[in-house]
Amino acid sequence: MSSQQVLVTIMRRGEGDLAEGEAEAISAAYPGMEVVLQRTDPRDYHQHSEECAKLQPAFVLLPLEKPIPSQAMEEGVRHVAYFPDGRLMELMPIKVEFKPFVP
Repeated sequence: MSSQQVLVTIMRRGEGDLAEGEAEAISAAYPGMEVVLQRTDPRDYHQHSEECAKLQPAFVLLPLEKPIPSQAMEEGVRHVAYFPDGRLMELMPIKVEFKPFVP
């Protein structure tokens, strides 16, 4: 990954599965950078944590309907979901809560 690129992993979805506006919101969060989207399909939260440690994404884009990746979050990996109103929101650890995403 070059210094002009930022990696965002997409959990259990591919780039073609993103909602309208989702990819644009991610790109807008990193102006002037090339955003690289990579799908991940972890079988459980342990594998998800291992993938996050290996890939070191800027954040993980969560599907809102999936389980919370608690172990990776406890290890400091940021997880973000796209909301239909066009905002990226970061999932907060310990309790299910979202805050505005600021790269």
